[in-house]
Amino acid sequence: MLGLLASSCTSSGSRLGWPQPQGELLASIKVLRGEFSGPVTGETGYFFYLEDLSSSALYLGIHELRDGRAIDVLAAGPKRTRELLDELDEIGCVSFDFEVEVQRAAETKKAADDDSAYIVVDGNEWEIYLRLGSTEPFVLQKWNPSSDFANYAAYSENLSRLIAVLKALSAVYGEARIGLL
Repeated sequence: MLGLLASSCTSSGSRLGWPQPQGELLASIKVLRGEFSGPVTGETGYFFYLEDLSSSALYLGIHELRDGRAIDVLAAGPKRTRELLDELDEIGCVSFDFEVEVQRAAETKKAADDDSAYIVVDGNEWEIYLRLGSTEPFVLQKWNPSSDFANYAAYSENLSRLIAVLKALSAVYGEARIGLL
């Protein structure tokens, strides 16, 4: 099992006007500013918390905020939460230096004579936080990281694993949001 509950994380949620999570921050995906819209006026993004129902049942609380205001608070039940944690364990993503990894992948891509390119000409500055087992948390603050994901994931196991984690979080969010599965 991931060593996700080993450290404490404080949140400023109560002062932002959204329900204060009662658990540990597993991940957050935040927009810091937009190319044309500028800085956001309050926390904006998705916050995934492991919350304790009892001593044996965890559920995933998903808090969506826009400009510091709660848009939605969703939950994945204990079974789906356990499935997600097992999936994250299987992915095996660890903390790494994103820029160094992109540089290595770019060199590998160049050596493979791959000149394909994906670019974003506007977009957002993002911050991604992931608590990854017993390793240090992964934190990335970058403009348009999707360009690097698209250009270099095929050449980097770390980038591929990071994308797999983001897809797993997106899937559980979508399932909770739609409420059908």
